[in-house]
Amino acid sequence: PLAPNIIIQLLVEKGIVGILLTGTTVLVVAIRLFKCRNDYVSAVIGCTMAEIMVKEMTQATLTANPFVMLLCYAALAFIGDGNKAMCTPYLKNVMRIPMALCVISAWITSVCFTYIDRHDTDIIKESFELHKKGKHAIAASHIMTAFGNVPTKIEQGILLIKCYVGTKDKKYAREAEKIFLSVRNTQKEDLQADLFRAYLYIQQNKPKEASGILNRLILIHPENGIYQYCMAEAYRQMSMEQQAVECLTRAVWEVPRLLDSESMRLLKSQSPDIYNHMCVNIMLRGSMAVSPKECARYGYVLDALGKPHESVAYLRKAVSELPNLSTPWRLLDEQEKYELLSKGAFQGKKEKDKNKQQEYKMLTDYDLL
Repeated sequence: PLAPNIIIQLLVEKGIVGILLTGTTVLVVAIRLFKCRNDYVSAVIGCTMAEIMVKEMTQATLTANPFVMLLCYAALAFIGDGNKAMCTPYLKNVMRIPMALCVISAWITSVCFTYIDRHDTDIIKESFELHKKGKHAIAASHIMTAFGNVPTKIEQGILLIKCYVGTKDKKYAREAEKIFLSVRNTQKEDLQADLFRAYLYIQQNKPKEASGILNRLILIHPENGIYQYCMAEAYRQMSMEQQAVECLTRAVWEVPRLLDSESMRLLKSQSPDIYNHMCVNIMLRGSMAVSPKECARYGYVLDALGKPHESVAYLRKAVSELPNLSTPWRLLDEQEKYELLSKGAFQGKKEKDKNKQQEYKMLTDYDLL
């Protein structure tokens, strides 16, 4: 999802220091453009930059488009030094050919990357559609024709896991494991590949292999609810019910939407003792909620467990102290406020009914992971 404006995006991604450095750069460029306001080229660049900044204040898309970013950087080279007699002639005579080559090269590179991205996106979409139709072998073969950057490899591994779950054919599991290991070797900091590999081991009923990976992930991010949730399933397969309950409690507390997942409904029917103990633990922990975020979490839990009237008090307390929490407003039937906070002023009204339907769907393992 895109940020509502460039300022919020920079604050989230770069922090106060990043905002100050970016603001200083923009100020220096603005001063230089003002000095060169009588130069035609600089004036055009200034108007273009101003238009981009106005647009970025409604929705931040600049950093998501590398080609436009490169063009902005290239345009800065055409800004003069304030001397009309020196600025434009120098650029026309000396910088025209090199800059033209840079722009053409950037355009060709952007076209190539765009083609690869669209090619892979189409193949992934087609492959998952084939899987839904039960054509597992064709889907697995088709998705392997993608170019295979890291995000594409992750999607390939996910589809192979789904094919294994649907057919129990071990060749899909072996191929998926190879893909996740190759991603891990390429980008050792990519924890997502390790998570999917652990999930694959859980699907193969190999809890010891899965727990080895998940223990390392939890050590790095102990408050990650998805890691705890997968670890609970590994403990359950090893018949370690107490540890499974503890991990489930931590997982649901960090990610309350887990209660709306298909696997949680399956757990409730297959292991009711574990599910009921988890509910008791989460209720005890939630009853001590103090901060707005804790109240919001507990309110969601109460609502998901079929106690909407009890959840209202906690949800009201959460939004009264921290009004920018979005999910409590939805649970309190304040849909307009929820749309505004979760999707932004402009995007919130776009396809509102469609997004509302998607929000209430039951989560699959694919959605969670």
